[in-house]
Amino acid sequence: MSRAVVFIAVMAILIGGSVVFYQQVSKHGLGEVVHSLGFNKSGRGAAEDELLAAGVTLDQQRAVRGTYAGVDLRRFHDLTLQYATDTAYCIEVRKSEAVYHLTGPGGVPHGGPCFA
Repeated sequence: MSRAVVFIAVMAILIGGSVVFYQQVSKHGLGEVVHSLGFNKSGRGAAEDELLAAGVTLDQQRAVRGTYAGVDLRRFHDLTLQYATDTAYCIEVRKSEAVYHLTGPGGVPHGGPCFA
């Protein structure tokens, strides 16, 4: 008997949540609802992920080649390598009309462009 009550309660919650979700999608559109839930990562979060991944690529290549210069970063579509030497680099990403940068090695993403 208790399993039946739990099952009915779970089904009621699922149906209620589905109705609310459907109403929100009908009112605002699926894109707006997905964005409000944070499923589409954009802006600062996406820029930080891209900068950190590119930084790892640069650090790995330096360990192999002894320099940051000449590293292929074409797989990072929104990224620009501003400068790279034997000992340092600065990379930039533009997301949602904002610019973010990472100066390495060992840097963390910051808002704004690289400074030479």
